[in-house]
Amino acid sequence: MSLVVKPDFLPAELAERVATAFEHATDWTRLRNDGQYHAEHVGMEFAGPKLPGHDETYWADFHTSMELKTAPAVVEAVRLIMRGGRASDYRCYRMEPGEGFRIHSDSYFGGRYAFTLYFNRRWVWDWGGLLHVISNDGASCRVVLPEFNLLAAVDYQVKAPHFVSPVAAWAKQLRIRARGLWRNGDSMTGFTP
Repeated sequence: MSLVVKPDFLPAELAERVATAFEHATDWTRLRNDGQYHAEHVGMEFAGPKLPGHDETYWADFHTSMELKTAPAVVEAVRLIMRGGRASDYRCYRMEPGEGFRIHSDSYFGGRYAFTLYFNRRWVWDWGGLLHVISNDGASCRVVLPEFNLLAAVDYQVKAPHFVSPVAAWAKQLRIRARGLWRNGDSMTGFTP
């Protein structure tokens, strides 16, 4: 598994402006997916006794905002993350209590790298919403606490199955993040997982 975690990734002032943009966004749309695992949809091309099979139900539940994709602070943050490269796609998400998603891989998008940058101002281990990045054979797992201004980046040449545990009912904040993907041929200048 190729996971890099970098705390305090953005300049503090920019991270604050992005967090404020998330907190003021009003166009959140809930996306919910309940259905069978399909390799072509969720990149489930890995196998192992500790990983779900195609006979299991896939589940994802979260909110997305199109408004935030053009918010000046978010655009500036994505440009800084890319350091001269270009994101093939980036999105802004939030998770409320009960929301999360099961194991999948984003390798189906045909890209090399993905990043997640967190903007919730505080998070506690038992609030759920933890990112779990799993080895392809399912034998090991790294867990990421979604801390403010923390960047988690994954190299998808190694598939990187992952999931986010459901956010707990007692979580005192929403789990908020920006996520970006780079297609093959794109560069992330100065960044190597």
